[in-house]
Amino acid sequence: MRRRDKSATKTLSAEVQNVMDSTDNLPHTPDDHGISLTAHAPMEARQFLTPSLVVDGSQLAFVGPIEPGREAETFATLLTFTTFAEKSDSVIDEAYTLACASTGTSSRLDENRWYDIAREYYEEYLEQLNTASPAELQSHLDWLDVHFFARHPGYEGARMMIERFLVTHGGPLH
Repeated sequence: MRRRDKSATKTLSAEVQNVMDSTDNLPHTPDDHGISLTAHAPMEARQFLTPSLVVDGSQLAFVGPIEPGREAETFATLLTFTTFAEKSDSVIDEAYTLACASTGTSSRLDENRWYDIAREYYEEYLEQLNTASPAELQSHLDWLDVHFFARHPGYEGARMMIERFLVTHGGPLH
């Protein structure tokens, strides 16, 4: 997961736009959002962009990997995005509680701070995924199926990566 270009506001950064444009010539369905797993895909096409979301006034979007060997990172990126999207009130409350506890004051968090918080969530998910039982991994995927994949069609490549991760960690493939 990487930060969105700081200079981007409501438009995509040039790097992300290039990633999306580079996938136009790859085989995919109309709803595919440019996600494709091909043996000869250019490096730029081995990434995906989550939809953007607004958290406490800051617009966030995450870039995750779509390539063999980085399945846990794909999984953690989508868990982070979905946590921010589905549980934004609790994420915001926790962030302000921790900020107030450490500084003694409360001030509005800027976009950079929200990306730092997202990075913390991402790293925590990454650590959990590497130690989770197959049942816990499956429950994370089931949650993503309802709260991410059902709402955002076209991320089949990311889901395939997560299924591969489940299989390598002894989880079921259904």
